[in-house]
Amino acid sequence: MEFENNLSTRGSGFSFQLGGILKLTNEFRVGLTYDSPTWYTIEEETSQF
Repeated sequence: MEFENNLSTRGSGFSFQLGGILKLTNEFRVGLTYDSPTWYTIEEETSQF
């Protein structure tokens, strides 16, 4: 008796990052960053015969 298993996985995702630096004086800088959440989907399909 023989079995075959197949697994197919597909996925996609999206995220982004923003940042900037403000130079107030020659000695003083202020930086700010933002990292978005990651949105993703994963689909899996299995079969056995």
